[in-house]
Amino acid sequence: MGVLSDYSFRDLYEQVIFVRNEKMVRGIKTLFDRDNYRAPESTDACLCFCYLDAELGISFHFLCFADFDKEIIDMDSYRNQIANNTVSLFRYEPDFEVKEY
Repeated sequence: MGVLSDYSFRDLYEQVIFVRNEKMVRGIKTLFDRDNYRAPESTDACLCFCYLDAELGISFHFLCFADFDKEIIDMDSYRNQIANNTVSLFRYEPDFEVKEY
């Protein structure tokens, strides 16, 4: 567990990780609200797949909402994304809190 700036891209590449950042979670929740899905209040993080974008560098594919400390994932948000053919991606920010899944 730590912040993203503690890791190299090799540590994160093609890994599924918990990512916590208030601004990022709030933004994705807003996107989901538009699709009529409200994430549980306890979700303060996301489960993400880390990949390397040739132009943007380290990036993340949102999989579902999660509770960072309890390591609980919200599968309903994943199912909602699939049902709506939605893909949510976001960029690396050094202060994101992370831990392995």
